[in-house]
Amino acid sequence: MAESLTLFALSMGILSACSLPLGTLTTLFWRPDDRSVGILMAFGGGALLAALTLDLVSSALAQGHFPWMAAGCVLGGGMFVGLNNVINHHGGFLRKSSTVVNYLHRRRRKRFKKALGELERIAIFRDLKRQDLEDLASAAVDAEFETGATIFCVGDPSDFLYLVGEGEVSTTDPSLPSGTPAVHRTGGTPGQHAFITGSPHTRHAVATQDAQIWMLPREQFQKAVGISEPLAAATTKLISSDSIADYLKNRQGLTGEQVSHWRESALAGVTAGVLPNAVGIERHRDEFVRTSAGIRSLPIFRGLSQTDLSAVADRLFCVRYERGETIYRHGELADRLFVVASGQVALIPPAGRALQRMTAEPGEAFGGRSFITNARRFYSSVAIDATELWVLRKSDFDALMRRYPAISEKVREYLEGVENRDYLTSVRGSAARDVQRWITRATRSVDSGRLMPSVPDMSAHVNLHKGAPLAIWLGILLDGIPESLVIGSSLIRGPVSFSLIAGLFLSNYPEALSSSVGMQQQGMKFARVLFMWASLMVLTGIGAALGSIFFVGADPQAFGLVQGIAAGAMLTMIAQTMVPEAYLKAGPVIGIATLMGFLASIFFKTLE
Repeated sequence: MAESLTLFALSMGILSACSLPLGTLTTLFWRPDDRSVGILMAFGGGALLAALTLDLVSSALAQGHFPWMAAGCVLGGGMFVGLNNVINHHGGFLRKSSTVVNYLHRRRRKRFKKALGELERIAIFRDLKRQDLEDLASAAVDAEFETGATIFCVGDPSDFLYLVGEGEVSTTDPSLPSGTPAVHRTGGTPGQHAFITGSPHTRHAVATQDAQIWMLPREQFQKAVGISEPLAAATTKLISSDSIADYLKNRQGLTGEQVSHWRESALAGVTAGVLPNAVGIERHRDEFVRTSAGIRSLPIFRGLSQTDLSAVADRLFCVRYERGETIYRHGELADRLFVVASGQVALIPPAGRALQRMTAEPGEAFGGRSFITNARRFYSSVAIDATELWVLRKSDFDALMRRYPAISEKVREYLEGVENRDYLTSVRGSAARDVQRWITRATRSVDSGRLMPSVPDMSAHVNLHKGAPLAIWLGILLDGIPESLVIGSSLIRGPVSFSLIAGLFLSNYPEALSSSVGMQQQGMKFARVLFMWASLMVLTGIGAALGSIFFVGADPQAFGLVQGIAAGAMLTMIAQTMVPEAYLKAGPVIGIATLMGFLASIFFKTLE
């Protein structure tokens, strides 16, 4: 009798979890969109909610075990939260989109707190109220620069205040080859004078160590100056200082009269939060709009409306290069897109590669493919004649994509096109599977207004968490342990509950379907994912069998405690992972889907 009960519990556990590998197998012929996954997830959550209510909570209440059931719920919920946090910390967060979003949100929150501390290091921000500091910190962009990466160049607009959070940045003056570089470490603000005066940078800034840098937009700074009296007073003091006057005279070439005129205008604009530029930036925007119709080498500009082209032109600035001057070298990070305004540029392939040397003529863009894919430069570029280029920086490009749907759509078309795939596979030498994975991540980033991942960062999350597959497996196992034990223990006291088995089956399927798609996009092979789910199915059956053995002859109050632990863990799991995942993917429609799942589970109860 005991053996037959154990085998029956084993079969029921496997039945409830067989939808796990079934969900993985489904991905062979159907890759559901986010909305479909979200609806299925909500349906499964509703079914599981009904099952735990009918078969766990109500059962414990009917037997008068509320105190034990309540204690078990608190214990089960607490255990799930604690273990889930440990597993997520080691990479288990990759199993769902919602847990990835939550992980990134917490990471951003930690960095936000750090940004507050960094801002307080700067003299001009030292006397600000806490709320003003928080407003500035929330506007700052957190950027990572690898060793050797360019942060800004001579002639760049000074529309960001750069604050070194970690690492080291060196600035040099190209007009003084023998000059000693200025080194900026944590708390340093390279280019501060250019930022305050609104002048183009006169120095070249490079990360001499991997650096994490906060970038505060000038428009946000000016807005804060207009509403914060302490910041206005500190800005007034800086504008009136001799160091600013010397900078404008010696570095920007202004006369004493020009400096005085700018200072008067700047001081008058402090209260209004509008600081004039001491030296303007050359943009030639109207000329670009006229020329852009002839750009043949970069499809993201093709077919844009006059409004969108004007928006692009507003972000461009002009830089001049002398004959023979290098614009960029092979291996540098591609953080700029160039369009030839006049002159010619030679594009030189790396040594040892049988690729043709090319030239870029007026009206043509170059460096665009590595720019869009956030890769390192493959070609080197040199000015053949005296050349003038329009420059579009990566930060400006990302801002354009977020603001103008037509531009982001052009980028999306390019990313998914044959030209981009051929470039990544034939020129970059990336594997087809890695290319598809990157394209999927990049297009999703474009759709959601986030920055695109770089090609070298295709597997960054997995590489950062080398134990991620095991953590994902443990995370899903954590979701299934309570349900397997309660299946076995409940069989001791009566017949099988159809609503419980159905609720678990219906909730497991979308869980496996969603996670399988996500894990394969993270680079895991289908066979490995299928093995993970199949092993969990077997373990669920074993857990049910063990539950039917361990709880034979147990005190009735122990059943209430076990049911409470299972109910608490399952309810916490629904609220913490299933519902957020469903809403993230499907939106408000999950309310009806959850209701339908709830009713489906109740229907199975009527069959008992």
